[in-house]
Amino acid sequence: MQHLSQKVINALLRQHPDWEQYVTGEREGIIIDVPALHNPNMRRGLFIRSDEAGPEVNFDDDHDHFFPWEYDSDELLVEELCEFVKELVEEKYVSATYKNDDAWMGSCWLEPHDDPKTAWKFGKVTFVRLKSWRGTYDQEINL
Repeated sequence: MQHLSQKVINALLRQHPDWEQYVTGEREGIIIDVPALHNPNMRRGLFIRSDEAGPEVNFDDDHDHFFPWEYDSDELLVEELCEFVKELVEEKYVSATYKNDDAWMGSCWLEPHDDPKTAWKFGKVTFVRLKSWRGTYDQEINL
């Protein structure tokens, strides 16, 4: 898996060479932890971990897994992950966090102009918080 982790890191650093300062190696895998410098209201910036389970992209309260067995090759996985990260920092996706009163109900990715009120289908929610990389689409909505 270290080989795949290195492919992921190398590809991301080709896209974002300034992120090299945020790369750390840990026993569990390689990590890039990019602070949301453009949006100080973030719980967490972009956190990308790659270990034996496969790469994972975290942003604010949301995350996505890129499981190796779902791809025909490492190259396809790396390409899709890099495209997803690119679209996050270009704000083509926002993180939507849903709550019922103070109880976390879940999170999902939305496109900026999706209606967050109708996107959630998994139980009653009273609140949604949207976060984007630069803060352009940040909002908190009581439902």
